[in-house]
Amino acid sequence: MKKHWIKRIAVVYFGIGFGISIYQNVFSELTALAWAGSIKRNIILTLWWFVAPVLMWPWDLFWGIYHRFF
Repeated sequence: MKKHWIKRIAVVYFGIGFGISIYQNVFSELTALAWAGSIKRNIILTLWWFVAPVLMWPWDLFWGIYHRFF
């Protein structure tokens, strides 16, 4: 029973993170969707522009709201 809730929380957390990350990359001036010149560099871009924001989106959201209003 406990594992079921942990999985649900993880799915929601990562789902929100991927949504924010994809939104930032599609509708922003800076994007990881540009060609970097090599497969290795594209993998690094994918890691830093998609995976890292998925893991730390609450922190990113907090600072975005903070800088928007203060």
